[in-house]
Amino acid sequence: MTTHEPERRVIPRSDVPPPDRMNLAKGYWDSVVRHLLLLGRDEVMAIDMPPGHAYSGRTSLNGAAAKAGVRVSIVFRGDVLYAWSTGRRMPSPKAVPPRKPIRCRVCDRTVIRPRTGGSVQYYCGPEGGKRSVCLYLAKFARDTGISIAEAKLRSPRWQRERGAQRRPAA
Repeated sequence: MTTHEPERRVIPRSDVPPPDRMNLAKGYWDSVVRHLLLLGRDEVMAIDMPPGHAYSGRTSLNGAAAKAGVRVSIVFRGDVLYAWSTGRRMPSPKAVPPRKPIRCRVCDRTVIRPRTGGSVQYYCGPEGGKRSVCLYLAKFARDTGISIAEAKLRSPRWQRERGAQRRPAA
């Protein structure tokens, strides 16, 4: 049996054609997964892919299947992608539990922390697009090298803002 080797040639880099993108409608792979669930036990879906795009189709199909909680098997033969469902997968817990609230180190109010990201927040957050009084006071205490309690007594902004809150409305 004779095997033929692929033909080689050298061309300038500028002659390499740009990759052609697959223009698929949004949700295409989700619909493929829904159709896979409708197939019989011995049925396989064959998807004709553009030349050179079979592996990207595999990635997209696996992502859509994982999102839908479906296990799929995928096989390539040339530029044809063959897929079938092999069952359901247990959904991964996506819900992030609420983070434990902490107390502001300046005013002792509860600080509501974001669900994800960010580090530990020790002071009240921004109010109306401006830095909070608590954050201002903590920076003032750190810059002057005094305690927060002493900074409360020395800060005119703290006295003005907290005094206005304590006064009864007329």
